[in-house]
Amino acid sequence: MSFLIRIMLDWEMQEEDIPILPLFFLPRLDDEDQEEHRQINTGNNYSSKHKISHSNLEVFSLFSCPAA
Repeated sequence: MSFLIRIMLDWEMQEEDIPILPLFFLPRLDDEDQEEHRQINTGNNYSSKHKISHSNLEVFSLFSCPAA
């Protein structure tokens, strides 16, 4: 999970022209690709449930895909 977050942060920094040594270079989209991406509906594609127990200091997180 942290690896995916690192890639997303790298891409964000590349978009902002912040100098970094990226793990993966942000793909450049041509006009046709950008138009196709604009047509994709975005939204939550996952659901999550969280449970915290203060007595034994446990945190439980459940992620499911597709969203339930």
